[in-house]
Amino acid sequence: MLCIGVYIVQLLDGVPPMEPTPAQLFQWGGNLSPLTLNGESWRLLTSMFVHVGLIHLAANMFMLFTISPVAARRFGGAGFTVIYLVGGLASSVVSTWWSSLHLYKTSSALGSYSGMFAPAKLQLIVSVGASGAIMAVCGALAGIWMGTAGRVEPSATDAKFHQDLIKTIGINIVLGFAITGIDQAAHLGGLVAGWLLGTAMGVLQTGGNPALRWARMAGGAVAVAAASWGLMVAANTEQVQDVARQLHEEPVE
Repeated sequence: MLCIGVYIVQLLDGVPPMEPTPAQLFQWGGNLSPLTLNGESWRLLTSMFVHVGLIHLAANMFMLFTISPVAARRFGGAGFTVIYLVGGLASSVVSTWWSSLHLYKTSSALGSYSGMFAPAKLQLIVSVGASGAIMAVCGALAGIWMGTAGRVEPSATDAKFHQDLIKTIGINIVLGFAITGIDQAAHLGGLVAGWLLGTAMGVLQTGGNPALRWARMAGGAVAVAAASWGLMVAANTEQVQDVARQLHEEPVE
């Protein structure tokens, strides 16, 4: 798993195993909205594979390994990959947009899912982690389940998984509101993007010719990507561009 590989390489590079600094998270590809919106959009992807220490990584990997076998059966390997990557990117976009609205909002409390530092006397959040992509997979499973409710009778195993899925989503959303530092915007963005993708790809469970399946998969991905692009454009305000210029003048260390 790429997330584990990145973590191991970080350790070999001297990054602390439990509490890397926000600057280290940034240097390893963390999502910092002013720079992500101004020439470093690759951070939308790289931030999905960086974690704030072993506990953060273990929690996300446990959740991913729990749901990924079911998702792979429902959507196929290609479908699962599309949901994870496209949904994860969309979650990063929503996180970027939300952060761009709060560039000058200060906070003394730091959570274990994001870091904060203050170059040029600014309070800026560095967002990292696979949780947005994982929530996208959860949202896709919920979407396909809701799309077949009343038409397909679930097995006892599926019914139990649906209950566990709803509990998992609920717990993550509640914790996101209750604990300072969790990137709730990424969670909600991933959940909605995944639900849209899962709904669009629901034909994978109910049949249909292969061309139609791929068309629905591509259509859902394009729709989410287009919405994400629009949100990125809206988020890149003059204020955000001004902060980006300050960061380029005073490099992050």
